[in-house]
Amino acid sequence: MQSHGQSHPERNVPDDPQQTARMPVTDGTLTVGFSIRCSPLARDTPDGFKAVREGDGRAVRIPPQDCENKGDNHMKKKLRITFNSPAVLGFALACAAATLLENLTGQHTTALLFSTYTASMSDPLMYLRLFTHVLGHSGWNHLVGNMAYILLLGPMLEEKYGAKNLIAVILVTALATGVVHNLLFPRVILLGASGVVFAFILLTSFTDFREGEIPLTFILVALIYLGQQIWQGITVRDNVSNLSHIIGGLVGGGAGYLLNRRKLKG
Repeated sequence: MQSHGQSHPERNVPDDPQQTARMPVTDGTLTVGFSIRCSPLARDTPDGFKAVREGDGRAVRIPPQDCENKGDNHMKKKLRITFNSPAVLGFALACAAATLLENLTGQHTTALLFSTYTASMSDPLMYLRLFTHVLGHSGWNHLVGNMAYILLLGPMLEEKYGAKNLIAVILVTALATGVVHNLLFPRVILLGASGVVFAFILLTSFTDFREGEIPLTFILVALIYLGQQIWQGITVRDNVSNLSHIIGGLVGGGAGYLLNRRKLKG
């Protein structure tokens, strides 16, 4: 690198405001540049460097390996699809696969694997179904309705709390809703990811957590969503498991409190 105080032929470089997307860092005497984006007007110097201008008009030399030429046709990075949220996308794909199997087997896999109900304690699949019932859905409309929330809320939660913690929330929600349902409604089957949806909703509302405080957003979301489920559970007679929604919301709220508190203490 050359001192800025000296005169160099690269001072005649045209003053192009689009020459650099990020200017090099300066220590007062020497310029150190990395990942500088140069325009086609940034010409080569006799010693092989690229000559570009800083914002104050001073010319600096950039090593060619640190200069990303844009070219006349403004070359762009190729867009590619990324598997950005492994836990959430994996869960969504598993739900879709379970629903497809249900349709292909005439609901046989639903009773076998993807719903929970009271069965013999000696049946090993009964314990598996306490977790896998969240993968099953009564149809494509049921699946799409739940996945819309899962795919909307899940990626930001996975980014904030990590894939392992989010998988733990899903598993705890599945187990809690399955056990409570089997105890209270032994002759009714339960399936679907609605409990997980409500866990995600309450977990999302737990933002800007500070020790000794409860976010007002969490209180409002809890009142709106859980209050609605309590009211509908009392007044509406349908095949919706409002209790599972409430349990999922409680799991999500509890997870939000514990995870944020651990993060503060860590």
